[in-house]
Amino acid sequence: WVNSPTFDVDYDIPSAGPWGVAKVELWGTRDEGRTWNSLGVDQDNRSPMRVTVPGEGVYGFRIVVDGANGVTGPRPQGGEAPELVVGVDLTVPRTELRSVEPGAGALAGHLVIRWAAQDDRLTARPVSLFYSPNADGPWTTIATDVENGGEYVWRVTRDAPPKLFLRLEVRDAASNVAVAQTPTAIDLDLPRPAGRLRSVRPAPAEPGKFRTAAGPRQSER
Repeated sequence: WVNSPTFDVDYDIPSAGPWGVAKVELWGTRDEGRTWNSLGVDQDNRSPMRVTVPGEGVYGFRIVVDGANGVTGPRPQGGEAPELVVGVDLTVPRTELRSVEPGAGALAGHLVIRWAAQDDRLTARPVSLFYSPNADGPWTTIATDVENGGEYVWRVTRDAPPKLFLRLEVRDAASNVAVAQTPTAIDLDLPRPAGRLRSVRPAPAEPGKFRTAAGPRQSER
C-alpha cells in the first residue's frame, strides 16, 4: 500500500540479448486482469519507472519489453494475472482522543489515556503516544507500536512537566497518519513531597572535644 497516486515501480530485465532494449512499457488493470491498458513508456529504459494513477484503489501491473532487434514482448491479454498489485490509500484513519484522566488507587501516579481509531487497513500496532510542555512540541515518546485497544495506562515519569499536552498518532498500512491532541495543557496534579519538624535533641559529644576545669567528662575517660 502507498499513500500517493504517484509512485515508482521497480523492474528487472534479466535478458535483453546482444541488441539491447528498445522500449519498456507498463500496463495496468483495475479489475484483476480482466482488462488491460497501457500506462506509458519508460523514457530511459532503466528502473524505476514513475507512475501516476487516477486515484484511490487497487491496481495491477505487468511490464512489456521490446528488443532493439524488432522482437516485441507479448501484451497482456484479458484474464492474465498481474505481476505486481499496488493499493493506493489516500484516506487517514478516523481518530479521536476521548479522555485523559489521572489514575486512582493502585493507579495513582498514572494517566489513563483513552481513544478511538478506525480504518480498513490499520496495522497490527498502529498507535503512538507523546507528550510535550508545548502545544507545538517538541514531543517526547510515551509509547509506540501500541495495539488499537482504546486505552493505555501511562506511569508518569519523573521528568514529565507538571502541565503537558498529549498527542495521539495512528498509522495505517499505507503510512497515512492521523493525529489527535489535547486542546489545552493537562495539569498532572501529582502529589508533592512534604515534611514537618518533629523534635530536637543534642548530638552526642565527640571524645576529647568538650572539657571542664576538672578535666574531661566522665563519659570521655
